[in-house]
Amino acid sequence: MSRYVLTFNKKGNMRFISHLDMQRLFRRVLYRYDIPVSFSQGFNPHPITNIVQPLSLGFEAECDYFEFESKSPLDSSSIAMKLNGALPEGIKFTKCKEIPHEKRNLSSVCEYSEYSVFIPNKMLSEEAINRFLSQNEIYILKRDKKTKQMIEKNIKNWIYSFSVPTLISGGTMISMILRAAPNETLNPLSLTESLMKYLGEEIAPEEIRITRIDLYYLENNLLKSLFDRNVSVL
Repeated sequence: MSRYVLTFNKKGNMRFISHLDMQRLFRRVLYRYDIPVSFSQGFNPHPITNIVQPLSLGFEAECDYFEFESKSPLDSSSIAMKLNGALPEGIKFTKCKEIPHEKRNLSSVCEYSEYSVFIPNKMLSEEAINRFLSQNEIYILKRDKKTKQMIEKNIKNWIYSFSVPTLISGGTMISMILRAAPNETLNPLSLTESLMKYLGEEIAPEEIRITRIDLYYLENNLLKSLFDRNVSVL
């Protein structure tokens, strides 16, 4: 079997497509072009595909990741262009490469995610951002996986970086790199809501525009794009 990873962007109205619908769309595109997707073993086999760290509904993406296994080798240089012929406007594959075959998927390797957050009609200062970040603890409301209840969670250590705000026409743009590992994922919307609450500013969550820029793993304490990873997961 061969294993491949594709990067893709998701923009415009396609930001409202759900994770399950994205999975169905990508699988249908693979079937349409007779890509020999591998299936899992067992009583209920399913195609071996994966969207790494699925985005929340309403988020856009400059670089997200889709991986799949094929029963036979493919020409990775032409896969993205070929599959784009069946994708709707707003979703586009950008790069593809073959990656080492391993038991675990890229979701288990991912550690951080970079986002661009646009807050409309608000002009946030560097001083205000620094006051927020200088707190000993920063809390958000997060659903507990066991109890399913909303609890307060201190996520100060899950913030890798939080850029100086950029004032642009109509609002404020902030870049942030946040924890995005299994069981330790910080939603940028939750963090932005915590920021606005701290500053005493009111804004509807649906007004905040969030775009994922890339996903990263750590190597020698340096962030590196998932697309650059070539070593196997142990």
